[in-house]
Amino acid sequence: MERAIKKIAVLPGDGIGPEIIEQAVKVAKAIEPKLSCALQFDYAEIGACAIRSCGEPYPDSTDKVCKEADAILFGAVGDPEFDNNPSAKVRPEQGLLKMRKSLGLFANIRPLKPYEELLRLLAEPIWLLSANLPEEYTLVSPEAEQRMDARPLTVASTRLRR
Repeated sequence: MERAIKKIAVLPGDGIGPEIIEQAVKVAKAIEPKLSCALQFDYAEIGACAIRSCGEPYPDSTDKVCKEADAILFGAVGDPEFDNNPSAKVRPEQGLLKMRKSLGLFANIRPLKPYEELLRLLAEPIWLLSANLPEEYTLVSPEAEQRMDARPLTVASTRLRR
């Protein structure tokens, strides 16, 4: 019986993102034989690397890859070249904002592994859920938001039990 194929958009991005994503893909490929589906990895650019190659932090080609994917494996965006240049008209972070807006994304789920001392205080492992909602915490200034043509992003966190 042929296994279904699940498409994963792989966006290494900038900074430490490519290193982390390389290892994450290795892990995914290592466990793939045990999955009920096959994995197809489709790479695309976001952030500073995309700005350098095509002038846009989130190109239409990346948006297409993401929209056709079953999941997105995202690294990081940002680069000191842009952080230290107040006159930069395009910034890597704009790619993340554009991706979130285009795909309706607002939450990240991250495992939390506390130090051994903290384990004694917790009854069970927890997960950190970060949600970006317009009501709670603005990530960018109103002036920056206008330049980025994006709505405010916010961060809210809660504890989730498995």
